[in-house]
Amino acid sequence: MWIYEVDGRWIEPQPADAMIMFSGERYSAMVKLDKRPGNYTMRIAGSGLDQVISGYAEMNYLNSPIEGLGRESAPYIDYGGQKLSESVRELDVTKLTPFNHAPPAKEADALYFLNAGRLGSAWQWTMGAKKLYASDRSAYNPLIFDLNSLDAQDPDLTIRTKNGSWVDIVVQVGSNPIQPVQTPHSIHKHSNKMYRIGKGLGIFNWTSMPEAIADKPELFNLENPPYRDTFMTTDEGPMWIAIRYQVIVPGPFMLHCHIETHLEGGMAIVLLDGVDEWPEVPEPYRRQGKVGPAYG
Repeated sequence: MWIYEVDGRWIEPQPADAMIMFSGERYSAMVKLDKRPGNYTMRIAGSGLDQVISGYAEMNYLNSPIEGLGRESAPYIDYGGQKLSESVRELDVTKLTPFNHAPPAKEADALYFLNAGRLGSAWQWTMGAKKLYASDRSAYNPLIFDLNSLDAQDPDLTIRTKNGSWVDIVVQVGSNPIQPVQTPHSIHKHSNKMYRIGKGLGIFNWTSMPEAIADKPELFNLENPPYRDTFMTTDEGPMWIAIRYQVIVPGPFMLHCHIETHLEGGMAIVLLDGVDEWPEVPEPYRRQGKVGPAYG
């Protein structure tokens, strides 16, 4: 099969026999129908710890002859998701080059560091190391209504950006020596997509992105980096990913782990994008968003 679209964006088509898909990711695949007519099995296996599932679907050619329906296709993976031979081509997610898309800016206007992982308890998670983002935190007073609210001014749970600027965010996992290994996290961004310009094992010890790129250029890609809305961390020990995006839509947008238990446990922050051109909320909607005696 050929993977040609990722997270709603076209990429340079990549051949693959098998692929791994995490929470929040989306892929489009094209299969060339050039085999002998018959039944072919598509196998789906859960290889993660969040939920163990396994299943399959049958694909058969239209108007296949009866004698072809009983044939067996040779599997590429087993029901645990493991390759059955070294010749099986797994999708290389480091080579998902955007199709006909401009590269990111060579330098960003701002850099933010996020230490993601557990905070306090095994079921509590944080994106910024200091606080938990409660799932109903802004349910009754949405952030878009008031940039001067206490919620919108919390620097531990929000990031403020200017419209048109380029923003770098480094997400570090495993920085806590007591918890050096983290389960993989699906780092998902709302609004426009982001480039993953860098990725590496260990601790991101540089104070700026140009310094990091100059020291370890092999860990970065500014020419044709993946461009999508979800990127994975790994469970190989301490590691980091560096993302870059341009602020083009003013408003509040979440950056969070797409694993539901982690998000419910507090693993999120809000990007207050384009605060210098913040949208004006019409009064009827502003009234509906308020609570209290005056509004019922």
